[in-house]
Amino acid sequence: MKIKRIFGISTAIAYIVIFLFIASMIYPFPSHQINIREEGSYHYYSEGNLTAGSYINIENKGPYPLNNLVLSYQILNGTYGLSSDKLYLGNAVGNKTLNISFKIDVNKILNVPELNYLIFYPANLTLKLNLTGNYAYGFIKFLLKCNVTIGWGALARYSVGQIYVTQNSTNFSVHVPFQFGSAPFLSGNVTLLSKMVLNGTVLKEAMTVLPLGTNYSTEIIFNFPISYSNYLQQNAQYIKLYNYVIIKNNTIALGVIQ
Repeated sequence: MKIKRIFGISTAIAYIVIFLFIASMIYPFPSHQINIREEGSYHYYSEGNLTAGSYINIENKGPYPLNNLVLSYQILNGTYGLSSDKLYLGNAVGNKTLNISFKIDVNKILNVPELNYLIFYPANLTLKLNLTGNYAYGFIKFLLKCNVTIGWGALARYSVGQIYVTQNSTNFSVHVPFQFGSAPFLSGNVTLLSKMVLNGTVLKEAMTVLPLGTNYSTEIIFNFPISYSNYLQQNAQYIKLYNYVIIKNNTIALGVIQ
């Protein structure tokens, strides 16, 4: 599961290039003397953080430098902040390549209930950008603001296999093959809560511990007395399977299978 897919940063990088280019065109900037281009991107996980970024080249052929460039950013999921920081980019004189990167603390996603669902669902995050700086040795100061939408891909995936039944002289069992996988940098466990429901009535519940950071296959098994066999088979088309995941006492719905 690649970070670039999880942390859809390419759109943001494109906006930053445009963002800086707009700055270069503000009067009295000699826009024809300032060229800006993106020279490559990167993404990795280290010390609890997802990091994605890009190298932005600024070629300033004008007579005056761009000084004290500071890019402030904030990444939000709705009103909840995932991360924020200031990037001190220095001065742009002649030909300079800037390293612009963004970080998200994975532990925050694991521990803040309002952010837990980002483990299991994609989302659109908001990247707020503020660019400040000086031109012509500080005689001209500028502030640019921009909001960018970036895609977030789920950190975990699951699938359900072909459901089958077994029985013996005493038990009738419903087996639900379950595959679960999550990004390798996640750690700990979550609990899968599965409910078999018929016409609004919960027939059985099952709880399964799922490890994070790996691919895991298991079976959810619902055991009934053999006397339930005919009743369950006659109503099979009306039975629904509700799956939830419990993380840090927070319950997140995964979906319904019928």
